[in-house]
Amino acid sequence: MKVLIITHHRLVNQFTGAISRIKRLAQELAANGARVTVLALVSPKLTPMAPVELGSGCVYHEVSNTLQWLDSISRRLGFPSYALASHLNQLLPLSHCIEEEYEVVIAETPWVWKIAKRTQARLKILSTHNHEATYHDHYRPFFLRPVIWAEQRALREADMVVAVTEDDRKLFQRVIPNKPIHIIPNGFDRHSKSSDAQTSFNKNGKKRAALFLASHSVHNLRALKALRSIFSKPAVSKNWSLWVVGNINPSFELPPNTLKLGPQKNLSDIFSQAEIALNPILSGSGSNVKLIESLGNGCPVLSTPIGARGFPPELSGLHIEDIHNFEERLQSAVPWQKPKVSELARYQWQEIGSQYCQLIQPYLNS
Repeated sequence: MKVLIITHHRLVNQFTGAISRIKRLAQELAANGARVTVLALVSPKLTPMAPVELGSGCVYHEVSNTLQWLDSISRRLGFPSYALASHLNQLLPLSHCIEEEYEVVIAETPWVWKIAKRTQARLKILSTHNHEATYHDHYRPFFLRPVIWAEQRALREADMVVAVTEDDRKLFQRVIPNKPIHIIPNGFDRHSKSSDAQTSFNKNGKKRAALFLASHSVHNLRALKALRSIFSKPAVSKNWSLWVVGNINPSFELPPNTLKLGPQKNLSDIFSQAEIALNPILSGSGSNVKLIESLGNGCPVLSTPIGARGFPPELSGLHIEDIHNFEERLQSAVPWQKPKVSELARYQWQEIGSQYCQLIQPYLNS
């Protein structure tokens, strides 16, 4: 089975939830016998990388999408990124980037659907990380119209639709009530020990350590602001340190008990030294890879209800509280319940990749 996955994300040397999902599902489809090509249509501001093998049977290519020069214009006019370029992608010449025929083409998000639609393939899949209109709800309704149009068109035209959460599926069913929508959840990889000598991140051993994994998105910035308020409180500051890991770069100051660690390729030592991982998300759509990755690596999670979307609330190690209860829960003497390996086995990327293959094959047979 030859599979083409189209994305607008650069997958190499970047770490976000969306990138983790695209890369790992591509690798697992290949591990299940597919010949996978990942095509990234990157910003013209970037120089396309040479092809890279992501694993056996999985090759990653980049090409420059000159239409993405419109993104800067989009933002200046008040539209979300890709909102205008996604509608003009039908004008992008394909001969220089898609030269083969495939059995399956997967569009990762509606932004690249018009390219996927023009590709020769027996099965065309829209794989959605979010309900885009909800994810971009910080824009004014008028400026969301191109986003809504792009998403609705892709939903109607796709042979198959894959969502991440039940909440997103319900929203998509309003647009396509008679088309089945499948759920493939987000997953995790277990991080191996980085070295025999464990790296120590706890500079002040007297304080308890809370971890926040975050890429630079508006939803993570909102969440970090909420944490700033909590960890600035004297009672919390006295007892807790906050470790912020990822490429999030806030414009606001963080309290002195915050340790910014930046992007980390291996999180093993961080997961083992943090007492709790925090998921204080207050907005957005899809599901948070940070939650399942923390649980899967043995670190319990304190999450808001919206941050826990897409995962069973009864998972061991998952503690759900409204954001205004975070301070009280952090100060509580009640111990954190630990994650259970047996409950989390179905969320390993290997298992989810197998689910994806089993989902695709009947469509090809029909």
